[in-house]
Amino acid sequence: MGNLKSGMKIKGILDIQMIDKDGKIVDSRHVENLIVTSGLSHLGALLGSGVATLSAGGYVGVKSLGLGNDNTAANTAQTNLISEIYREGATTGTLASSLITTVLTNDTLQFTLTVAAADAVGTWKEAALFAASTAQPCNDEYDGAPPENPGVMINRLIFSDLVKTTSFTVLLTWKLVFADA
Repeated sequence: MGNLKSGMKIKGILDIQMIDKDGKIVDSRHVENLIVTSGLSHLGALLGSGVATLSAGGYVGVKSLGLGNDNTAANTAQTNLISEIYREGATTGTLASSLITTVLTNDTLQFTLTVAAADAVGTWKEAALFAASTAQPCNDEYDGAPPENPGVMINRLIFSDLVKTTSFTVLLTWKLVFADA
């Protein structure tokens, strides 16, 4: 038969644009992230869950995006942000998702979120996407306390300090690219 080999990889990329009140982009960043072990396991479970799990009312996909203020290096064993300060989710309608084409048709899952001027004020250093298991949906809004059930962290990244004040909105565009390397 010969050697069949796939170089399938999942690559996460976060684009951050800080925008002032006049609509001018004052800070722009492009950061690649680490897919953590819990994220890989969850993605594998999604592939095997089938329609029965979804029809039973379970939400198993990416449900929220979290931001934090700790710059501890990302590693595959992490299961949550180190110091979460903000969480926004899909059920509030603010975390939008779509399929886009990077190399192959619909090979990239893209999430977009605009953080309003009054929200998430402080220094950002880390970010992550979270999914929910069918047994326990994750909290998708941050109320000033760490989430009781943060969900399953899919990925995590750190970046140089981004100081968010009420003078700025921030557009976050996070892509999960499923591509053959």
